Amino acid sequence: MGNKNHTTVLLACRRINASLVADADVSWQSAAGVQTRKLRELVEAHEQHLYHRQPQLPAPAGHA
Repeated sequence: MGNKNHTTVLLACRRINASLVADADVSWQSAAGVQTRKLRELVEAHEQHLYHRQPQLPAPAGHA
């Protein structure tokens, strides 16, 4: 992660929290192209995985 300090982590937490509150979309590049999902959906899927349940990621918009 490089040369990160406490302030960097706090600012990242605030930014993520603001995105969750705003129900924001997040996008990233993958081998299948650009993916976009709601941050809340990704967090919920990761929480399910951590608790040993099968994550249920929703299909990207326009895909069934």
